[in-house]
Amino acid sequence: MKKIIFCTLRDNKGATGGPGGVLFLQKTVLGERISGIDCHYWFNTFDERKSKLLKLVNPVAFMLKACLTRNCYFITHDIESGYILSLLGKKYSLIYHNQGPTIEELTNLGVKQSRFRINRTRKHERKAFIGA
Repeated sequence: MKKIIFCTLRDNKGATGGPGGVLFLQKTVLGERISGIDCHYWFNTFDERKSKLLKLVNPVAFMLKACLTRNCYFITHDIESGYILSLLGKKYSLIYHNQGPTIEELTNLGVKQSRFRINRTRKHERKAFIGA
């Protein structure tokens, strides 16, 4: 491996909670090289709150960027990017930040979900964990 890519489909908002905050801190603490291996840090390309269209663009942009990247190992912080890396057959580790299955966590927080979203989320979670 010629480089390690730490990644998340979250915005870089500094030292906050969740995958984006952890990635920011990793970048700050670990820096650009570990034991002579280059380190890269990928956050969201766009601010997804601005447009529903951009919610589709972020994963596609991530997929294209990952597809074109060779000789690297990915360390991801979210199910979505883990799912994409699994589909692409990339080598990766998944650092999971939730307190259990995503659907259970959202349900406990009172978030209503459609049957379609529940099934899709479970499928993505399963593929992301199995591929890691």
